[in-house]
Amino acid sequence: MIKQEFISEAIKRMVDHVNPEKQFRVSQKYMVPLIKKWRYGLYAKPGEYRLIDGRKGLTWKKKNNLSKPRGRTFLKWEKE
Repeated sequence: MIKQEFISEAIKRMVDHVNPEKQFRVSQKYMVPLIKKWRYGLYAKPGEYRLIDGRKGLTWKKKNNLSKPRGRTFLKWEKE
């Protein structure tokens, strides 16, 4: 579920010449204020604890000894 307020703010910032999925990254400077304002986890059912917490990614990568490949399109995680 996504809040209407988030959608309304995001639509105003999105640009036509960039892939929509790639726009929600801090590398897209025009999206940084929006990204930093909102934080959500992934929930399966109302009232249950979140399944995914977006802030835990670095911890997960370190725990599993994983890294993203550098210098090419990211397709899969690599063991370090």
